[in-house]
Amino acid sequence: MIISLLILIILPLEDGNAYITGRGNFGQQGQGENKLEDRFGFHLIQLNGFVKRVKSGSEASYVVTQDDELYVWGWNEHGNLATGDKEDRHSPVKLNLDFKGKDPQVFCGGAAVIIALR
Repeated sequence: MIISLLILIILPLEDGNAYITGRGNFGQQGQGENKLEDRFGFHLIQLNGFVKRVKSGSEASYVVTQDDELYVWGWNEHGNLATGDKEDRHSPVKLNLDFKGKDPQVFCGGAAVIIALR
């Protein structure tokens, strides 16, 4: 299943990783500090857990794993990654929030994100 939103395409894999392509000027591709340019063509990002849901917002990415962990990366100028600061993230960062059993749903738009819990 390919999920394409805004300027990214993320292809989750069964082994807990994902392929991603699209813009990378704010870290949206999750490739680390030294990979700021756009890199077209799919490349691998490593996540810890089977990916059950992906979303992309305004130049940011959000992944929910089967264990209800939420990973974020990309543009964070307005704090839209929920990391407690406004620093862009160029690699996936697991949020230190307890979502276990709450099946987080992520809704993105512009420079905002909503995380709804069941």
